[in-house]
Amino acid sequence: LIVMVNTRMKKTIGKLRRVGQASLRAPAHQLRLPDGGPALAPLAGPTLLCALATVVIFAVPYAAFAFQPAEEQVTIDETPPQIIDDEAYDEIVLKDEAGTVIKIRPIDMPKRRPLDPKSKRKVEKLIVRKIEDPTDDYEVPWGDIVEVRLYEYMVLEKARELVREGKKDAAKFDEAYEYFEFLKREYPNVEGLTAALADYLYEDAGHWHNKKKNYENAYALLNQLYEVDPNYAKLPDALGATTQKLAEPYLAADDYPAARRLIGRLAKKFPQNPVVTKFHEQWADEARQIGRASCRERV
Repeated sequence: LIVMVNTRMKKTIGKLRRVGQASLRAPAHQLRLPDGGPALAPLAGPTLLCALATVVIFAVPYAAFAFQPAEEQVTIDETPPQIIDDEAYDEIVLKDEAGTVIKIRPIDMPKRRPLDPKSKRKVEKLIVRKIEDPTDDYEVPWGDIVEVRLYEYMVLEKARELVREGKKDAAKFDEAYEYFEFLKREYPNVEGLTAALADYLYEDAGHWHNKKKNYENAYALLNQLYEVDPNYAKLPDALGATTQKLAEPYLAADDYPAARRLIGRLAKKFPQNPVVTKFHEQWADEARQIGRASCRERV
């Protein structure tokens, strides 16, 4: 920045110097800046020199002060790397004292399902390629393998782990969401995804309902759960409880149409839900009371 200012100052001083030289030999009406600017009154030689000196003395130090570059702030990202950020890989765990884990290129299978080493003949060999040496085949007898871990199943297990941790630390639910979105996009057919996603939606909805008292968020998550697995065992009670919490303010404000819409949506999903039965009976009783009152007035 200082260099840029000094360069601009040199150009301006050069213009003024040329104007000063011209002032000694040209009338005032002919004096213009080299770039076609407005006419200037003639300046005497000493006056021009004083002006130039003033510009140099005050402008340059000021520029150096004003454009002093600030020290760069170096931010260190301490977030641990996530498995979903890595290139896909599988793992084999060897049957040795150290339980050696070897990262390998994803195993090519028609349908990627967990492999059980016990179902293989011990003398048969698994032929794979290591991550650090992807060009050469690596052979290991099935008898030397304890476990084979497939990438998408490791991601799924991590997502489940985050959901369990979310019961104590709600921030883990946000991390779990990223994992489930990744699985739905990249591995939608992985075995167990639907059940794990349903558990996540239920637990996250419970957090919003019980701890945050944010019934709108809980209601949205439970409706997503219904789309994922309408037969989820805990869903009817959870959705009934949340729907009731949302309906109560409408009833308190005598906004019966809004309350009826909420209960009606619940009834379409779970007609026998206790909350549906409760409100239908309550409204039917109120209607009967209104009817009796109307009959008495006529009499």
